[in-house]
Amino acid sequence: MLESEIQRHSARHIRVTLSGEIDAATAPETFRHLVETGPQPGDHVDVNLADVEFMDSRGVAMLLRAKAYFDARGCVLAIAGVSPSVDRLLRRVGLVDTFALDDTYQREPHAPR
Repeated sequence: MLESEIQRHSARHIRVTLSGEIDAATAPETFRHLVETGPQPGDHVDVNLADVEFMDSRGVAMLLRAKAYFDARGCVLAIAGVSPSVDRLLRRVGLVDTFALDDTYQREPHAPR
């Protein structure tokens, strides 16, 4: 199950907080939630994954698809926080540096940088 909350912090800054699981069943819905933010050129969209308990390869593929979608529209898609399991997954597949990292991004205390 996936839950999302969209908050507009300013005219150009949107925060999407996701919780639950991002997998084959929920990745399409997650992508729709991100697209529904209605990004305009210059927008900064932060995705908070701190409460995502599980993410598999479909979740990773969805994040890459969302990044391409936002890049094509002249927007920034940033990761604002991750759970330890998502952080490990992004590191394992070599993607932690692929995404802009918001200043609130939290890594595991002893994770290699």
